Amino acid sequence: MRYRCLMLLVILLAGTRVAKAQAFSTGAQQSESFFLYEVKLIDEFIERFNDDPQSYIRTQSRAVLGTDSMITRRRMIRSLFDKKMHWGADVDRFIQQVCNNDLYLSISDSTWHARAVCLFGIDNKTVKVPVTLQIARDNGGLKWVVSSVDGGNLPATSFVAPVKKGASDFIPTSAHGTNFLQLQYVFSPGQAVTGYFSAQALSSPAVTRLLALIAQGKAKFSRVADVSYQFATIPGWQFTVEQRKRKETNSGWLITKLNAATER
Repeated sequence: MRYRCLMLLVILLAGTRVAKAQAFSTGAQQSESFFLYEVKLIDEFIERFNDDPQSYIRTQSRAVLGTDSMITRRRMIRSLFDKKMHWGADVDRFIQQVCNNDLYLSISDSTWHARAVCLFGIDNKTVKVPVTLQIARDNGGLKWVVSSVDGGNLPATSFVAPVKKGASDFIPTSAHGTNFLQLQYVFSPGQAVTGYFSAQALSSPAVTRLLALIAQGKAKFSRVADVSYQFATIPGWQFTVEQRKRKETNSGWLITKLNAATER
């Protein structure tokens, strides 16, 4: 079964169209293939983009087929684009630039960030508050920090909450694996916040207002409704990665937007 799944992977990476009915005969086989191809975490997206020799796809191919020579970086990157979208020639130029110049993504880079759309209960209404997080260095290690908050949907308040210090508290780099579940602690009353926010964010009016509303009990964190990632790592390009949940081989964390960066 896994052999058949991996052979379909070879066909998909080669860009050949094959009817699902020809490739699979049972629902169990389909489920296994979806799991195999699905980009399950942003870490896996980065591994595939970089064509890491130890990526899940390559290790499975070597284990079952005895080789991974049919997989190339160009094909791997192309498979990371959402095939439901209409792409133009920019995709080819993007892939050519990345591969010809050996360009890679890194979790430790400051050239990418996460955008978490958080839901808060405010005045008996559910309010969306987009929160931006970036990777920061801290005592020789890495962590996520809240770098900005979009306060456009927040009501005004004259109250200023005291900033409780707690530098030892932090959002681990693994937090994206749970869609930043730890934000429920970051945005809870009485929480020490200095370890969770960048210094610039703590001085911004939007963050000050949100923390004040939380301290007053006027804003209650509910959950993270949506997460996306924006990359500006590749010179001249910006792209967005979002999760596509569907029972298809082209699923999981995929590139949904690609824009040539504006030259100034």
